[in-house]
Amino acid sequence: MRQVRIRIIRVRRLLRGDLKEGLFKEVEQQRLLCFKFTEPYRFEMVYIIAARQRYKAFLFMLQRFTHECSSRLVPTSDILLMWLTHQSYPTVSTEDLKALAIDTYLQRVATLSKTMMEKEFKKPM
Repeated sequence: MRQVRIRIIRVRRLLRGDLKEGLFKEVEQQRLLCFKFTEPYRFEMVYIIAARQRYKAFLFMLQRFTHECSSRLVPTSDILLMWLTHQSYPTVSTEDLKALAIDTYLQRVATLSKTMMEKEFKKPM
């Protein structure tokens, strides 16, 4: 943990202005992410295949229900891991999301670092 803090301090010193603040904020939000994905079963092929299927189902659910509901969707940790991996390839990710026609509705998904407020939800009628 001390090494992580030292690296963060070095990153702070290297960067200046808005880029510094934006990058540091993102690093702070994701600092505990590695601990969420270190369980040994996450490296088994059966789990990875099942997580990929759940990720696809999540994308289709996002496509289907974004027009109908006003609340945010919170992905499980395996779906979040697949999503973060998918986003690490931006050209592929953008093409896939445009093909599903959900690229404009991603603000309805709560990521790991977002805290949901009660006022953000509208009760269904």
